[in-house]
Amino acid sequence: MENVIKELKIGFSMADMPSSDFGANAFWFSLGVLAYNTFLMMKGLLLKEEFSRKTASTIRWQLIEIAGKVIKKARQLILKVSTSIERFNEYLLIKERLERLPFLLGGISNSAGKLVFNTS
Repeated sequence: MENVIKELKIGFSMADMPSSDFGANAFWFSLGVLAYNTFLMMKGLLLKEEFSRKTASTIRWQLIEIAGKVIKKARQLILKVSTSIERFNEYLLIKERLERLPFLLGGISNSAGKLVFNTS
């Protein structure tokens, strides 16, 4: 339980409440818990086993905080990222696992919502 509290405080900015109003703070904390639960679900469904014990800050640093650029070309969105080939393969695995989750992508057609990765 202590690790959950620590993760909420450090990884999801729940250490300080933004308001002096109890109701606003309760809502803020509820959003933080919802984000934490969504993060746990994403970690379990989409990421490799090596990420199972890593914190939100570590995963954010290793997977999300990288240089990248979104380009629209020929009616497709292209994500150009500056990363190593090992990390790129991790992104491809996440993309494949995400595409296998029909409840998340059920309403998106392939022509409009398909993720395209450019390796150049």
